[in-house]
Amino acid sequence: MKKLTTKKLSVAPKPNRFVIVVYSDTHINDAMGLLAPEIGMSWGGSYTANVPQAQWTWPKWLEFCELAKSIAARKPNTKFIAVGDGDLGELDLKRRSINVLSRNPNDILHMMTTTLSPLTSVVDRNYVIRGTEAHGGLSNWIEELFAGKIGAEPLKLTEAINKKDADGKEEPSNLQYARWDMLFDWGGVLVDISHHMRIAGREWSVGSPAVTVCKESIITYTEGGMRVPNLIVRAHVHHNYDSFEASPICRVVTTVGWQIGETRGLAIPYLKRIDPVFRPRPIGGIILEIDDKEYKVHKFISMPPQRIPESWSENT
Repeated sequence: MKKLTTKKLSVAPKPNRFVIVVYSDTHINDAMGLLAPEIGMSWGGSYTANVPQAQWTWPKWLEFCELAKSIAARKPNTKFIAVGDGDLGELDLKRRSINVLSRNPNDILHMMTTTLSPLTSVVDRNYVIRGTEAHGGLSNWIEELFAGKIGAEPLKLTEAINKKDADGKEEPSNLQYARWDMLFDWGGVLVDISHHMRIAGREWSVGSPAVTVCKESIITYTEGGMRVPNLIVRAHVHHNYDSFEASPICRVVTTVGWQIGETRGLAIPYLKRIDPVFRPRPIGGIILEIDDKEYKVHKFISMPPQRIPESWSENT
């Protein structure tokens, strides 16, 4: 009798290491936002980045992307993930400035995909979170378009009403490509990511918003009978907030964003109106490294070029 042999099926190992890159507040389409050196526009010409965009934010963005790739490459079987945490484009619905580059949605979408591609094109998965409607439009439609354009991981609205086409694929109407928040268990570490949070009005109280979010989240999750996140990430405030060891079970960190606040005579008009004091605002993002149920927070932060005081000259 012929002996039967069984062939073992190879099963891909389950990843236990994740590298999650969180970037936010790029405000692409604003003259002070992140932008690639030169962008072709729908009217046939092109926009060339200004000096701080070309010499500061763009090189630092590329440096940030390279740092993320190097951290992801340190170990095999690593999942490389990017999360765009809101205010990625700029529509300026409140008309606070005349410094937007285009009102054409196709131009804005092209600027976003081109500028962010050094990161979004190399990761295993992209996620996009909606930000502020004043920047992204009602329900942040520009971020929804951007998320669909780059093939971001969609969010199924509900399992109960899933509809599929003839090929068995989900109908687009039943998917959201940009989401309001994320609650993910990556390798045993529970991470809560959303855009908005409170802001501190004074430099000497910059740590308090992160501690507040930390304590409120512990109460909210516990009272809801849910597991408290190990790590909470927020954006929007353009500040480096960190609750550090305010709690042994939960830490809150923020991304500082990529919009130029003020440097070498250029400034966001709205910021100068609400806060005339010169404040050098940093740019940067966060890289989360999760391995064997432990996490590290790598902060990439760059301060603007030093402001040089003007001096008297007989020739001026």
